[in-house]
Amino acid sequence: MVNSEFRIGNEEEGIANSEFRIGNEEEGMVNSKFRIVNEKKERGVGEEERRESPSPLLFSIHYSKFTILNSPFATRMGFRFVKGLPESEARRILVARAEAPFTSLDDLARRARLPHGSLVRLAEAGALSAFREDRRSALWAALGLDRDLHADLDLATPEPEAHLDPLTRAEAIHWDYAWTSHSTHGHPIAPYREALAQQGLPDAARVAAMKNGTRTRYAGLVICRQRPGTAAGVVFMTLEDETGLVNLVVWERVYKQHRTLVKTQSFIGVTGKLQVQSGVTHLVAEELWIPQTRLTTEETMSRDFH
Repeated sequence: MVNSEFRIGNEEEGIANSEFRIGNEEEGMVNSKFRIVNEKKERGVGEEERRESPSPLLFSIHYSKFTILNSPFATRMGFRFVKGLPESEARRILVARAEAPFTSLDDLARRARLPHGSLVRLAEAGALSAFREDRRSALWAALGLDRDLHADLDLATPEPEAHLDPLTRAEAIHWDYAWTSHSTHGHPIAPYREALAQQGLPDAARVAAMKNGTRTRYAGLVICRQRPGTAAGVVFMTLEDETGLVNLVVWERVYKQHRTLVKTQSFIGVTGKLQVQSGVTHLVAEELWIPQTRLTTEETMSRDFH
């Protein structure tokens, strides 16, 4: 999804002056901070669409195309972004929907001839909100359709409605990343900002505003690691939160002390000193550690260069 260029040159005592430019691909959907801009305009949006999807960019069994759908009123992710959903099955959804709108989960399963696993994937990705208000209920309903979907039978067998708790924001983001590798509900760290602030941990925007020589602690998601062969063992890392990026410089001595964390931890904390030169800020790491939150680290994958 993300096309990045990471250029590093050794300057001023070996500290790298870096440019980290992120360009949007996949038709401009996802940016480096996992922010998605709300371009939806209330005027002209149909009542059905507004009821089903008050937030922009959600999957919809009624409105999503195979790829991204851009319109003056909304931008929606396409079925191609649902992990594990074959293109052939996504195309069957579109063909069946063109013949007539889906009236129920049973109708979708029968006419699109979707196997049980694909219904579950669609439910967990949030594409079935037209049939069930929340994803847990949609998943419960999909799990109840473990039948031979190719048989010409009436699948509408009554069963008691399950009353399940809706996903929290943090859970919704986790499910989004598990099934689509991005989220329309926000950055993975955003739900934990209050807890991080209570520990005295600033966000990236606050770090960027600090003065040269300031000692600080910071925690963010690792989105890039680089250890150039010409950098005398120095590791360069880029961390991210919902407000921006923080570039780290990890000297070889510190790297050796925290090798496992540097190489494997996706959500990492750092204590260090800021170096601000020519408008470029680096946090020179003195210690690395695991932040104390419930944040799962499956939501992101770093791009590592060696």
